[in-house]
Amino acid sequence: MGAMAVLDCQVGQIEEVGTHSVLFGRVVETVIGTEVDYSPMVYFERRYRALSGSRL
Repeated sequence: MGAMAVLDCQVGQIEEVGTHSVLFGRVVETVIGTEVDYSPMVYFERRYRALSGSRL
């Protein structure tokens, strides 16, 4: 798989906001990767940050 996790979604709703379309997905399946030991990260305040002490 090569990913920490995969979310399979169906489009539940589409909202038009200004010049953009925002899609809201309904998660129908999740797969947690076990092939590689990844460190979770989030994108916050215009940069990626590592999560320490997180549990999956």
